[in-house]
Amino acid sequence: MRRSNLKHRWISPAVVYNEEILALEEKLDLHPLVCQILSNRGFAAVEQVETFLNPSLDDLHDPFLLDGMEPAVERVAGALSEGERIVVYGDYDVDGITSISLMVRYLRQLGGNVGYYIPHRMIEGYGISKAGLDRVVELGASLVITVDCGISAVEAIEYARSKNLETIVTDHHEPAEGALPAAVAILNPKKPGDKYPEKELAGIGVAFKFCQGLSERLGVGQAQLNEHLDLVAIGSVADIVPLLGENRILASAGLERLGTSEKPGVRALISLAGIRNKKLGSSDIVFGLAPRINAVGRMGDAERGVRLFLTDDMDEARELAKVLDSENRSRRQVDVHTLEEAREAILRDINFDERWTIVLHSDNWHPGVLGIVASRIIEEHYRPTVLISFDENGDGKGSARSVANFHIHDALKRCGGCLDAFGGHKYAAGLQVRRERLDEFIEGFDRAAHEMMRESDLVPEISVDLEIDLTQANDELLTSLDRFRPYGPGNPRPVLVASDLSVVGYPKVVGTNHLKMRVRKDDYQLEVIGFGMADKLKEINTAREKISIAFVLEENLWNNNRQLQANLRDIKVSD
Repeated sequence: MRRSNLKHRWISPAVVYNEEILALEEKLDLHPLVCQILSNRGFAAVEQVETFLNPSLDDLHDPFLLDGMEPAVERVAGALSEGERIVVYGDYDVDGITSISLMVRYLRQLGGNVGYYIPHRMIEGYGISKAGLDRVVELGASLVITVDCGISAVEAIEYARSKNLETIVTDHHEPAEGALPAAVAILNPKKPGDKYPEKELAGIGVAFKFCQGLSERLGVGQAQLNEHLDLVAIGSVADIVPLLGENRILASAGLERLGTSEKPGVRALISLAGIRNKKLGSSDIVFGLAPRINAVGRMGDAERGVRLFLTDDMDEARELAKVLDSENRSRRQVDVHTLEEAREAILRDINFDERWTIVLHSDNWHPGVLGIVASRIIEEHYRPTVLISFDENGDGKGSARSVANFHIHDALKRCGGCLDAFGGHKYAAGLQVRRERLDEFIEGFDRAAHEMMRESDLVPEISVDLEIDLTQANDELLTSLDRFRPYGPGNPRPVLVASDLSVVGYPKVVGTNHLKMRVRKDDYQLEVIGFGMADKLKEINTAREKISIAFVLEENLWNNNRQLQANLRDIKVSD
């Protein structure tokens, strides 16, 4: 792992011990430091904290608060009653694959005549296409339900109407400016005028709400639907949506279901990822399951991912899981090669004194890995980054990734005149651009960054939850902090700071590039691991004074031995 040598700003909250924190301690019997962290994160009322710490499916919103739910469920209820052929049309990433799988499985449980279609990234690209709709017609459908796509497909859905196909759109991406598609119904909490309380659902979150509304309309109860919360957790966590509110409830319940899933595909994938026989967390999805699911869509045909989640045959599931794993290994090799070429291009072409953004392009890059490589570049340079792959006709497909204080979809709107198409959300987007418009896009995108950001936004921040005495980093605190799970955007693992520490003995490098050491405050010592932070070794060894560490507290299990440790986020060394 290569780690950036960027300097970080530590952003600490103002420490105010008030009556609200005291009430949390007394009424909820919580650790005092946890009460302080909750207060720092904006939790005040006891009821609000109880809802956060004890996520429950009972607290999900009424699905009919989502605009368009009534006509959507009425249309599908009629299709189920009449035996109409329904086709679910989705995206090729984890969110799309799991959304298709959820919708197909549930509608089939309700007796539906249901098929699915998922586009090939290399052939059709993102979203609904005329070629895809032609294939849907061949499948005999009269009704199409989109998942994780469709909100901007005005022309495509008009084409569907010309083919006597009715469409229901379920999506979570930002709508384009102008008219919405002429669908039977559009379910998207980001739709203009929609008053649904949760705006940040993943695509599978919207699909789940639709299924929830359908179950209420048909009076079949929630038990069958809740069987598929394992898929909801995978899709939501993998799509990096904020794990607060309904997303937190769905992810929490879904992770519980994931550990006991009866789906052969889920079980086979968990086994292959080596995460059986443990309490699963969001990191197991992000690092274990999601890359394997994404790989089939990035490197080839994502339909294999859907088949994995739809099969009820364990032998077939094992074979499909092996395919996903193999594609993921291939994807990693392509990642490495593309990243090295991108690094060379940055050194050759980017002047950071002038540019606040990074836009790179090649005729040889695999479009399926551009988003991953863009994220790696942000880790090293912390600039909004776009990578574009051009084909022989001069058509470019790109992936864009952002930094904390930059809304990349809004930036693309500002230079949308030179793009053929774009879509996405705050932190990630896709785009299409012609080669002859590339220079115009590069200038427009960088101009948007200068208009929308301050220079200080190019310095990565570490948000500190609380400064503690090292002696407070104990098992009792760790147990209390575990109640914040599942972690994710909007609810990251609490970051603590301990200062005035001495380094015990000699720090060392372990593995490929990891820093390992012990720190001490008075008579209390704590093991420290800094993944990818070997570059800090020289700095520590030459320090004459004490150090401060920003870290998350965790347990390290190795050879059946358990040890409390600090997982480093950053180090500051006194002069």
